[in-house]
Amino acid sequence: MTRPTAALAEVQTAIRSALKADAALGTLVQGRIHDGPPKTSVTPWLSIGEGRTLNWGHGDAEGARLQLTLEALATDDDRSRVLAIADRAAAVVEGANLAVPGGTVVLVRLGAARVERLRDGRTWRARLAVDVLIDG
Repeated sequence: MTRPTAALAEVQTAIRSALKADAALGTLVQGRIHDGPPKTSVTPWLSIGEGRTLNWGHGDAEGARLQLTLEALATDDDRSRVLAIADRAAAVVEGANLAVPGGTVVLVRLGAARVERLRDGRTWRARLAVDVLIDG
């Protein structure tokens, strides 16, 4: 199997490409899809945040569990836009064709989701946890 850090990079690149290719999502965030937090304060946006790898080896084979966080930010009076961004991003990730050289993606699962209003009182943030299991 590919090293877990290389697998994380491959999956992150594939997810970013799938997110950028989705016209509906692009419209919701006005094309602002980033790998990491953007350097601008203009919202709305979606970014791929924290990523980590865990050993998921078993009996006969190696494996990796990858965890990524998607983060959406929108400045609105209510949470509806940030929820729409998060929902569309979740749909895109669930349907993405994730391939990792030297391994097989056996599961893509959306875990916890969190939505909160930030201290400024107008900005909403949504975070989605994405788990990817790779066998190989």
